[in-house]
Amino acid sequence: MDKASAGETVDGAGEKIEGYASLKRLFVFLKPFAPMLTMVFLMTLSVAGLSMLIPKVVGDVIDNSLKQGNLSDLNSISLYLLFLILCMALLRYFSSYFLGRVGAKLLRQLRSRLFEHIVFLSLNFFQKRQGGELNARITSNLQTIQQLLTSEMLGGIQSALQMIGIVVILFYTNFELTIIALAACLPVIVISSIYGGLLESSFVKISDALANSSANVEEVVKGIDTVQAFGREQAEISRYRRLMGNLFGAQMLLVKRESTYNALLEFFGFSAIAVVLWFGGKLILNDQLSIGDLTACLMYMLIFAFSVQEIGIFFANLKELTGVSHRVFQILDEQPLVKDKGPATIDRARPLHIELSNVSFSYPANAGKTVLNDVSLDIKEGEKIAIVGPTGSGKTTLFKLLMRFYDLQDGSIRVNGIDQSAYRLDSLRNLFGLVSQDIFLFSGTVYENISYVNNRVSAVEVEDAIEAIGATEFIDSLKHGLQEQVGVGGSRLSGGQRQLLGLARIYLKNPRVLLLDEATSSLDSESEEKIQNSLKKLKENRTTLVIAHRLATVVESERIVVLQGGNIIAMGDHIHLIKNCELYSKYWRWQSRGADPVISKDIDLAIN
Repeated sequence: MDKASAGETVDGAGEKIEGYASLKRLFVFLKPFAPMLTMVFLMTLSVAGLSMLIPKVVGDVIDNSLKQGNLSDLNSISLYLLFLILCMALLRYFSSYFLGRVGAKLLRQLRSRLFEHIVFLSLNFFQKRQGGELNARITSNLQTIQQLLTSEMLGGIQSALQMIGIVVILFYTNFELTIIALAACLPVIVISSIYGGLLESSFVKISDALANSSANVEEVVKGIDTVQAFGREQAEISRYRRLMGNLFGAQMLLVKRESTYNALLEFFGFSAIAVVLWFGGKLILNDQLSIGDLTACLMYMLIFAFSVQEIGIFFANLKELTGVSHRVFQILDEQPLVKDKGPATIDRARPLHIELSNVSFSYPANAGKTVLNDVSLDIKEGEKIAIVGPTGSGKTTLFKLLMRFYDLQDGSIRVNGIDQSAYRLDSLRNLFGLVSQDIFLFSGTVYENISYVNNRVSAVEVEDAIEAIGATEFIDSLKHGLQEQVGVGGSRLSGGQRQLLGLARIYLKNPRVLLLDEATSSLDSESEEKIQNSLKKLKENRTTLVIAHRLATVVESERIVVLQGGNIIAMGDHIHLIKNCELYSKYWRWQSRGADPVISKDIDLAIN
């Protein structure tokens, strides 16, 4: 997790102001639940009021029924006391139920709002953050908000009402005793105030340490094949133990502070009761106070001490709520770098023409490094264009810009004479079908992954796509056919099988422009041959742009664009480039000498 953001509500006045502003914004989400929350507040007020009656009733029992030996009166008052307790229990049940209902609805609303916002953010946002951090904000942070806004806040409100009621009743009972009681409780109030802040900082440290350890687990699980391939199991165990050590240290600090807080609270709380008992005993001996009133006063003191403790926890929770709400609103305040700027849609009946004019681009996270520089390219309907060049020359970036995952810094990309930013994003991106070397599959069935293109795909269309791509034999070999579970990220399938499902998905999308980003570079020869056959069918009657390291796969392209260092250094067919482009010619000779058919980064180094 971003540690800076984790502590931003505790360090600095400006950050505190931002945190409290986030808290105000959070309460806006509670407005739709105002009627139910009002009802809960009235119930809580009633519980607080009834709890104030119980000590008084007990005092009356002692002064009247027991002192006078009136059994009938004792029975009546005891039944009345049981009735009050039953009413409190019922009110507490319904207030907790309705508040829990509000909390569950609020959590659903916040999670939906946050997720809906995240899926529309630009790629740059996800490059700046770890997946574990986003997951923590959607799950644990929002869970904390739900808990603090409901059950914890209810306890704090009830305690505040009880404290006010107790002070009024005690003043009415005996002014001197009330002053002594409040003075005796002053250390409890001071301790709760001090330790509220200390406990809050401990909660923040635990939250950060837990987020870091969770992110580490997620990273290791995702890259477990790399960990095992390099024999780094023990190194990862050591790293995790260090993170666990940090978490343990933060937890033990909290344990130490909580233990000290509870011990001091118990000491000064019962000391206050002892002081009240001493002073009240003197009043009884002087016939200024009854035993029943002193008993009631002591019960009030117990409730008061407990309420002070709850208020301390309440303010600590309020600070924690301020922090987590600020983290959530940090994401909600993120704006996508790429937005719809116009209502235009692409006319599918019109011949396609894409023009890149003097395009220059740097990624926002690394603005000082130019990835593409003054690139111009003309793409007409039905053309087959290959893009080759060393790793890092800007090939994949070109595809991202065509699909407008990023906006340009300089130059323009025009589709049918209109700047791409004038089109609706969904219309522009529906123009393209991207096939990369790593096809991503979602957890679910084969059918669900193929039909992911839209919700209106029929079973017949899915079957047609499977047949057209040549995946029938593979899917029929699966135990459950189309209903076979693919696993997380398609982990139950081979690379070639994942590629086939990805191609079937693209076939259903029916794009006008096919973007192939080293679609077969990670496959074995047999799988590559199958995928190449499927790609031939996909390329029919479609504009196709191919990124490839293996020049043998693109020699038949109508045009081959050679990129180096973000610049187009040559363009033409295979024969033209062999004769006129030194880099392409060197690339071709290197591969023709019997090099490995899958060209890796080592080849790029050799060429350069």
